[in-house]
Amino acid sequence: HRGANREAPENTIPAFRRAIELGADYVEIDVRQTADGHLVLMHDATVDRMTGGSGAVTALNLVDLLRLRIRGGGTIPTLDEVFSQLQGRVGFYFDWKQAEPAKVAEALRRHGVVADTVFYGSPDRLAQLQQLELRVRLLPEAVSAENIDRLVERLRVTYLAFDRRDFTPENVRRAHLYGAQVFVDRLGPEDTTQHYRQAIAWGADGIQTDHPDRLVTMTRRSRINHF
Repeated sequence: HRGANREAPENTIPAFRRAIELGADYVEIDVRQTADGHLVLMHDATVDRMTGGSGAVTALNLVDLLRLRIRGGGTIPTLDEVFSQLQGRVGFYFDWKQAEPAKVAEALRRHGVVADTVFYGSPDRLAQLQQLELRVRLLPEAVSAENIDRLVERLRVTYLAFDRRDFTPENVRRAHLYGAQVFVDRLGPEDTTQHYRQAIAWGADGIQTDHPDRLVTMTRRSRINHF
């Protein structure tokens, strides 16, 4: 979840490298587009929390963003940097905050990471990307049994995302019947070994955590995906 964000600033190269060292199979990256059309990593809509600057990512040019220092050290990474430095070492869980589908598809092809990336975002946005790049692996939010049916009808769904609201044994079984893998968030109060065990027992194929060291240690002998 945003890299090993307890050991390095979230959404930075050091956080991702540390997550890889700890054994993560995927790193989650939050992607936004700058005013001049570049793709960068930032969870929030503004840079205020993470840097000494202020303003919306969409209102700032790349050169302005690169002048900012992230609290805890470093600069805001571009998507190009992340792909070029980490390609082949880890999978990418692409949390699509705000970016043009065409720019996303172009970056995937340029770096050759289509097969290494799963995409979380709204069904509309995922549908647009799928039209541009048929090979993409999509990860829409499950929401409910009825919504799972609708998603499978509309998209070529490879994975389904779950959190505490929609993660039930029934919904997991439904996802697996459609051939989709189940990725579930175990964040906040649910980021515990007890909840990891429950997720595995219910059939999760991947678990998102803020504590990859804890999760990897507990699941080292299983085939679960850590991110």
